[in-house]
Amino acid sequence: MGIQKEVYYQTLAQADLGWHEGANDPKPFIKYMLGIILKCYREFEDRLTISEKSGKRSTSYDVVKTYVNNTIGTFTKKDAMENCPSLGSSSVESALKKLVEEGAIIRKGKGRASHYVRKDVVE
Repeated sequence: MGIQKEVYYQTLAQADLGWHEGANDPKPFIKYMLGIILKCYREFEDRLTISEKSGKRSTSYDVVKTYVNNTIGTFTKKDAMENCPSLGSSSVESALKKLVEEGAIIRKGKGRASHYVRKDVVE
């Protein structure tokens, strides 16, 4: 998040150059904000795609498994919850536990430091 904050302030400063003289150009800041909005829409679309692929009558396990199968690299329970917004914390947790028991994913760390990785992408 720190990098994003830094880019925000740099873009804002760029758009403010010449403000006191009435010669500033707001386009860099407008482009930056439109980029953020586009990123949010793309992320939302990705989340909807996960829900659609898992189907209306899917179990929480099916929804989380679809998310896991489309994820490369490590992820946390929080990541799974954000990408499976129709599910509650306990549903995501039990689905992740079942996926670990089945050997589909590997849990690393404990407690809040725990994260998961698909077994088929482990180095």
